[in-house]
Amino acid sequence: MTVSICVSCKLPFVKTTRSRMTECLPCWKQAQGYDLTKSDIAHQSLADEFNSTLEAQKTMSKTITQLLSEIQTLKSHNQTPTSSTSLSPEFLKSLIMLCHPDKHSNSTLSTEVTKQLLAMRKK
Repeated sequence: MTVSICVSCKLPFVKTTRSRMTECLPCWKQAQGYDLTKSDIAHQSLADEFNSTLEAQKTMSKTITQLLSEIQTLKSHNQTPTSSTSLSPEFLKSLIMLCHPDKHSNSTLSTEVTKQLLAMRKK
């Protein structure tokens, strides 16, 4: 199965790898003149949520990249990041939750960023 973007509603939907579908099921049903069921409407709602999650992940990825750049700059100046980098404890906690390795397939990048954020929180 793969995630594709519906050509009608522009929301992601899951299709099998051999499928030639270009639309999500609710859009296809509407195009064929079928009435939407409650499950179709629920599907569209979940697709909206999924799309929002993808957008949030893209934003966090950019934030993580910026933080890594700052960390590398600090390392090159033989400094370690501290809480004096103007991050509030609440924001720091949010960053830790968003980039935690458990949410990013234990990637090396997320592990390194989380370690640095935890070090910042301890100071």
